[in-house]
Amino acid sequence: MHVRVLTQEDVHSYRELRLLSLEESTFAFGNALEQEKELTEHDWLDAIKVVGNPPEQFVLGAFDEDKLCGIVSFRRDTRIVGRHKSHLSRMYVAPNSRKLGLGIMLMTELIHRTKKMQGLEQIHLWVLHRDNERNVAAKLYERFGFISCGTVPKDIKFGDEYVSAEYKMLYL
Repeated sequence: MHVRVLTQEDVHSYRELRLLSLEESTFAFGNALEQEKELTEHDWLDAIKVVGNPPEQFVLGAFDEDKLCGIVSFRRDTRIVGRHKSHLSRMYVAPNSRKLGLGIMLMTELIHRTKKMQGLEQIHLWVLHRDNERNVAAKLYERFGFISCGTVPKDIKFGDEYVSAEYKMLYL
């Protein structure tokens, strides 16, 4: 198993895994499956596009052999007043690849890369929670030192069901 930055050649595997994430873990993401199914090839390529040298926007992929099994997206704030901040999103590991340490591998690699970025001090993220149910990813983030900064109740609505959003951050 290994982790690396996704390239254009990974676009179809990325699309497949991203759509699976929205189907399988509907309430864990802020986008709807039906909306992302409508994205064009250009949109998918743009989603995994590496920006900057050294990269300040990228998607890491966790692979078992040549199969993409996990993903996490990273984007540094481009505003002059926000260069000290970044955002993690779309963290997902396929069901048949869970409990193999891929989430830990993805987070370890992401944090390792971010600590090398000059002037970067924080990583921010949102964790979505259904009522009376804690998103399992929250434990992973806390393991790496992310702290809760507050919750927005009923932030997203899927049909008749609301999902709350917890804001978390890590000081590097």
